[in-house]
Order: sequence, then C-alpha cells, then structure tokens
Amino acid sequence: MRSLLVLAAMASLSASRANAVAPTAEEMAEARHWAAAKFEGFEAAKPTAGQPARGIEPFFSFNYGGKPSGEFLKTCTLMRAKQSLDAQRTQYTLRYAHPATGLLVRCAAVEYRDFPAVEWTLYFKNTGDKNTPILSAMQALDCRFQRGNEGEFVLHCHNGDNCVPESYQPFDMTLTPNAVKKFAPVGGRPTNVAFPYYNLQMPGGGLMLAIGWPGQWASAFIRDAGRGLRITAGPELTHLYLKPGEEIRTPLIVLFFWRGDDAVRAQNLWRRWMLAHNLPRPGGKPLKPMYVFCSGGFFEGLKVSEASEKQFIDVLSRERVPFDYWWMDAGWYPCDPIGWPKVGTWEVDAKRFPKGIRAVSDYVHSKGAKLIVWFEPERVHADTWLAQNHPEWIYGGR
Repeated sequence: MRSLLVLAAMASLSASRANAVAPTAEEMAEARHWAAAKFEGFEAAKPTAGQPARGIEPFFSFNYGGKPSGEFLKTCTLMRAKQSLDAQRTQYTLRYAHPATGLLVRCAAVEYRDFPAVEWTLYFKNTGDKNTPILSAMQALDCRFQRGNEGEFVLHCHNGDNCVPESYQPFDMTLTPNAVKKFAPVGGRPTNVAFPYYNLQMPGGGLMLAIGWPGQWASAFIRDAGRGLRITAGPELTHLYLKPGEEIRTPLIVLFFWRGDDAVRAQNLWRRWMLAHNLPRPGGKPLKPMYVFCSGGFFEGLKVSEASEKQFIDVLSRERVPFDYWWMDAGWYPCDPIGWPKVGTWEVDAKRFPKGIRAVSDYVHSKGAKLIVWFEPERVHADTWLAQNHPEWIYGGR
C-alpha cells in the first residue's frame, strides 16, 4: 500500500507536466515493430497454423523435462490469434501445445495503439491425464537488447521499502561490459527492499520495464563484452510439475519504448499511460488522493486494541484531521509473546478486541471513513493455527 500511495502522489504532483508530453511517431513505430516481431512473428519463419514453431525465438524462457525452452518449443505446435479489444488496444494470443506431455504454454499479450507499450502474461497448463515433467527456471521476460556504438546502458531505478528514510529513493547505475546486476525483494513482499520498475536508458532512447507480481520476483541485467544486454524477469524460484488440469501463471511484464535523451520525459509519458489505462476509475471518474492513517507503529509489537484504535481515531477527529481509510495493521491477531511477526492464526485476538474487528469498523464508519485490515495469508509462523492444522500447505512444514 505504501508503494501505491507513493505512486499516486507522484502521479498527482506531475500531472500538469505529464499532460504536456505525448508519444512520438518514432516511439510508436518501435513498439509496433517489437510487437509484430514477437507476437506476430514477422521477423521469423512463420509456420503454418498448427505446425511446429521452428525458427521462432520467444522473448521468455523456461526449462521443461530437462530441456531449455528454446529446444522444447520447437517440438510444439504454435497457434496465433489477434483481436481488437477497443480503439486503443490489440490483444495477441500465442499457444504452444505439446501433445506428448499435455503441456500448453499460452502467452496473453496486449499492444497499445495510443502509447508505445506492450504487455504480456504467460500461462502453463497441463491438458493431459498425467503429471507433467519438471517445469523450472521460468522467466516471463528473457530478451536481449543492443545499444549503438556510442554511450552506455544506464539503469534508472528505485530502492524498495525497508522502513528507512532511503525507502523508494531513486538511484542510477551504468551497466559496463560484463556487468551483472540482480534484483529481488525480501520475504515475498514485492516492494520490500527492491522495486520492480526500471527505466533503462541507452544512446538515443530507452526502455521502461515493470514486473507485475504480488510476491517473490527476480530480475537480472546481464551485459556482454560488446554492445548487448540480456534482461530476465520472472518468479524467483520455480521447480515444479503440474497435475492434470492445473494451470499457473507468471508475472505480468510491461515494456515501454521511448526515444531521445530525456529520461524524465519518459517517466511522465509512462505516468500518462498508467493514468489512462491502469488506474481504477470508480464511477467513471479519476481517483482522488486518499488519506490513510494507522496507529500500529505507536505501540510496542503492534499490539493494538479496540480501545487504542478508538483513542487514536478520536485524536484525529478532535484535531479535525480528515481521513478516508483507517488501517488496522499487523498485530490484531493472537501474537504473544513475540509480537506481530507471529502470523498464521487469522482470527482476531479476543482479549484486545472483545467485540471483534466489527467494533472498530463501526466506529470508523461513524466518522465517515472506511476500514483496511492488513494480513499476509502466504506467511505463516510456527505454532500458529495454519501451521498446526494444515502443515501440508506449508513449505517445509511436513
């Protein structure tokens, strides 16, 4: 949520400048060229529908049954589909089918006609009647880019959040020959320490990259000795098989192409795309700034109570501080003796909240605001309800 608030603030503060920029014909042509090559196969040997996809070089990678996807996909049949979603978007679908094992690899992609942006998500499904071979090393993006003869790759990025003053601080790095830079969050939180948005600048323009994933992702920027750069991005660790009928997906990947030497202009162009196509529009209207308050950080171990929550809300009311949401952060569940990290019992602590969360919710609503309740269902501590009652759900729990 902190990242969402920061992004909303950035979008609001830069709205006037963002509205002053528009994509150039050159930027749109570059995105169109990339989409045509990768989604329509215009730069590769196009197979007849339903025939082996020989000659196609995908922009993603994985290992399947011990074989790299570059080899495996040559044994699949490829089907392509294209349709217009609306005046600004074209949808592409690539389907790689492997009849021998039943694996279906599907790429669902969108090209934007009003911004130089393309995005896609990969899906892996077992359409057979037996477990698949091992699927591993999934990279939703695995692609090489090349710069011109002059200049160098410069990566503009941000810190993730670590509850320190440097959280979300921007920084730049030059990717010199043979340099390798890897990023990954900590603890399964997508913006914890690392941030999944990048602006890669190179001579004459650049490329913005976003990894849409509410969990543990990883990315790498790998320079060669010449003018090339390989970028990979996907879930950090994958080593699994699919049971019959099972389907999984990768992170959403977005590439945004820009030209020139003004990285700030590129950021504002990106914000225009985010505002136009990604931010919710409740009631058909743009989102307004939202004010969110939380009392958890003022109490040791985040062990709040119904009384302390109401006390803090009363202070806001007395000081005439308006707020849209009251956030009940970690610690509302049983967490003795170590405090809030003891997650896994997703029931309210009856000692501190004898009337349940509803008592706080009703109080918040009486002030004209709404309630947010924090929880991390994927994170479980030993000796909590989930660990004790469903050890089969816990990695390393059996």
